[in-house]
Amino acid sequence: MIERFFTREATVTHPAVVNGYGDATSLDYAVPPATTEIVMGWLGRYSVAEVTSDTRETPVGNYVFRCAADANITKDDLLTVGGQDFKIQGEPWQAPTPRGEHHLVVSLDFAG
Repeated sequence: MIERFFTREATVTHPAVVNGYGDATSLDYAVPPATTEIVMGWLGRYSVAEVTSDTRETPVGNYVFRCAADANITKDDLLTVGGQDFKIQGEPWQAPTPRGEHHLVVSLDFAG
């Protein structure tokens, strides 16, 4: 039933850990060799804080993305919704019910 609320299309970028030469590398989000897939979900902002520096104040928001429990999203992936990139904070969490996993909850930081 919750799937009817998943109206936002998100692109999940799975980073490459090996470059085109077969050498181990840090997380590489360039496609290829990284891969992408589309996931439907719901994006919401749950807090906003002002970060003050010497020269300016910048609003920073924390976001949450909810999607189907079987979505292939890990802590190393990059999520893009509406042209905006989000970094995943920690491992996504499976919301439980007595009948099994209900949906996936992914905490995000705005990346640009």
